[in-house]
Amino acid sequence: MLIKLLGALCVIVSAVALGRCKAAQFSSRRRQLAGLQGGLLSLEQQISYTAAPLPQALAEAAQAADTAGGLFAAAAGHLQRQDGLTAGEAWLLALEQSELQQRDRQLLTALAAGFGHSDGDGQLSQVALLRERVAAAERQAAEEEQRLGKIWRSMGWAIGSVLVLLLA
Repeated sequence: MLIKLLGALCVIVSAVALGRCKAAQFSSRRRQLAGLQGGLLSLEQQISYTAAPLPQALAEAAQAADTAGGLFAAAAGHLQRQDGLTAGEAWLLALEQSELQQRDRQLLTALAAGFGHSDGDGQLSQVALLRERVAAAERQAAEEEQRLGKIWRSMGWAIGSVLVLLLA
């Protein structure tokens, strides 16, 4: 009897942990997008106010990007190594190496098109447009986190309970 009780407890705890893990993925995406927002805002300010070179501007943006700082730092690193990469190529390479979801990578590839090739105003408008798109994606991710996160957490309990009833 005690073994069955411990087994049931293990099944429920496992199912709850699985549901919480899936819910945490939604939260992680929202935090990454918020970090990207901060990084893009910093990049915009670095280009606009300090007229910093792109490697330096990207390095500063990495510090402001919080959870998404690795993307900006990787792009800055590629440019600082002077491998002959353009800023757009460095950005795309950093995106490929990032842990972002595919749909977020596709969103961010828009920056690579003229990144580093146009004047400051052109780059500012490009970064501002991307920041607006990331803000929209962040709002959508927050809605998904709120709606689907609750569902996954509740579903963990439900699935665990159903499995215990079926196996008992």
